Amino acid sequence: IFVIAVLFLLVFFPCVRCAVFHPFLTVYNAIKDALFYIVYKQWRNCPYGTINAFIGYFRGGKTLSGVHYIARLYNRYNNLRVYDKFNKRWCTQKIVILSNVEFVNIPYIPFRNMKDIVDMGQFHKKYDMENGTLTVTIVFCDEASTQLNSRQFKENFANPLVLGSMLQVGHYAMSFYYTTQRYLHVD
Repeated sequence: IFVIAVLFLLVFFPCVRCAVFHPFLTVYNAIKDALFYIVYKQWRNCPYGTINAFIGYFRGGKTLSGVHYIARLYNRYNNLRVYDKFNKRWCTQKIVILSNVEFVNIPYIPFRNMKDIVDMGQFHKKYDMENGTLTVTIVFCDEASTQLNSRQFKENFANPLVLGSMLQVGHYAMSFYYTTQRYLHVD
């Protein structure tokens, strides 16, 4: 039974397989990553490069949960000194929220259409180069099924830059959060 367990781990868990067959590289890279994490204070970096959904039924608290999560990100990570891995320098991290929901206690920019995502990504990339900052853009789209419904796929992504920006959120230091009642209602 022990052999079956080991085979199961090796076949279905690539991290275990990598550690078993490359133990020296695993230890070397673990030490290197731990030093990089400590020296560059990576716990201060706002997580970006993700597309997250808050899914639930009508009046289930999706918007409230999303707003609370984004406000917590803003309060935790805004104006921290971080290391910018794109430009290889220390800078001040700014959090910009693009949302179609009104925030009362934190600043946000109203989100009207999908082109705003492209404009924000390109603007902040140039702004960061000129001013020595790292701007993390958090896009929050409440009831995304009304803007990104699967019945209007061609119209939603008629501008190829919109789809490119959403697929490459990590390159623009951007994260996309949305709420919907059903997962399959959103493209």
